[in-house]
Amino acid sequence: MKGTAIMIPRSLRDNILQKIHDGHQGIQTSLLKARNCVHWVGLQKDIIDMIQRCVYCAEHSRSQQKEPLQAHEISGRPWEKIAADLFELEGQQFLVLADYYSKMPFVKSMNIITSRSCIDYMKSILQSMGFQTS
Repeated sequence: MKGTAIMIPRSLRDNILQKIHDGHQGIQTSLLKARNCVHWVGLQKDIIDMIQRCVYCAEHSRSQQKEPLQAHEISGRPWEKIAADLFELEGQQFLVLADYYSKMPFVKSMNIITSRSCIDYMKSILQSMGFQTS
């Protein structure tokens, strides 16, 4: 161990690199993910090299300047903190919810996007997970 980071043997590094880059979030985010979890000599270079060779990232990179990262507290248990976002794909609107702890996503096609329709969907997901939503 180095601090709180676990030293990773060579035989596991490719697998760890893939998990770090899961979601294709870029170099800075991947470095932040790795910083407190894992360590080996050359980790930063390995992450940068892998991302620069990532075909998916090259095809989907934004030409715009990225927004700065916003720190958030890491969730300690399932459904303690959730994320929600709206997006459009092929002309259809969607609402996506994700549990920060498990990273489990829930996606719903939305015909009409209103505060009420979003709240109702969130409540239905939370109720299906056993939470009271009165």
